[in-house]
Amino acid sequence: MGKKHRDLEVGASIETPSAVLTLNEFIDEGIDFVSIGMSDLTMC
Repeated sequence: MGKKHRDLEVGASIETPSAVLTLNEFIDEGIDFVSIGMSDLTMC
């Protein structure tokens, strides 16, 4: 992903079990933040 737009943060909303399992891939790409949707994960 790179760091081309430092004035714009890029993140991920983790709301499903499959998103949890791929979280390291998002982090490796250089995301700035993660939002955990605990209620969504609980319903799954």
